[in-house]
Amino acid sequence: VIRVTKTYYPATKRTTSPKTEDSVRNIHIQPELEIIIKKLRLWRKEELFAHGKTSTLFLPNVNNGRYLRYASFLSCLKEVTLSVLGREITPHKLRHTHASILAESGMTPEQIARRLGHHDSKITIAIYIHTFSSVFYPGLYQTFSKFCPFFAPKQMFEYS
Repeated sequence: VIRVTKTYYPATKRTTSPKTEDSVRNIHIQPELEIIIKKLRLWRKEELFAHGKTSTLFLPNVNNGRYLRYASFLSCLKEVTLSVLGREITPHKLRHTHASILAESGMTPEQIARRLGHHDSKITIAIYIHTFSSVFYPGLYQTFSKFCPFFAPKQMFEYS
């Protein structure tokens, strides 16, 4: 489980509470992703130790333990995805893709709104309206699952 409790604003370099109470949330993740995160945390700890630093941040600048600049993260993400996928991916595109996959897997707009931290599904529908049309994303869940066999079955996305 990933617990979202804060928002970082790169422009002001400040961490604050999220925009709304609904933005504070638990995001359930697959066991495979949890293993990757544990390996990332271990690597982060080793890198920080090598520089004589410590940090509780998820993705700190390993040279100083402080916040990683968004521009640095974005540049790295674009470079890696261009190299691996043949096109640049941004965090914004990842969020839209995530919403698309959730919709294709059968989650309702209300469930997706909770997952994304929106106050209600009207916001989610307004921003991701294209996501909820199978005309634009026919078979997305099935296609994605073929390339990522660790992708969770549809029932993992159901909220009780």
